[in-house]
Amino acid sequence: MQIRVEAKSDSGFFLANEPEEGYVLFGLDDSIDIEVGDVVSRPHWDDRHGLFVEARNVTNGENVHICIEDWSMSRESAYARLEVIGSPTKIWTL
Repeated sequence: MQIRVEAKSDSGFFLANEPEEGYVLFGLDDSIDIEVGDVVSRPHWDDRHGLFVEARNVTNGENVHICIEDWSMSRESAYARLEVIGSPTKIWTL
């Protein structure tokens, strides 16, 4: 399932929207960076296979290790949670 990263915090956390399930909050557990606008893919954006998982950054073609912090959130809850963790530094706009 592919998601596009919409926001990045100053503390290394990211928000992405999965159209059917809602927003996903995840942290980077790797030295490979993810940028706002990147498309990231994995089979499920929840804890079915644990919280520390490997995903594919489709945009740059690299595998990246992440920690899924929360999932199935509304837009409002997701951005509120991101602000508690760290200030958003970049937000995707159309």
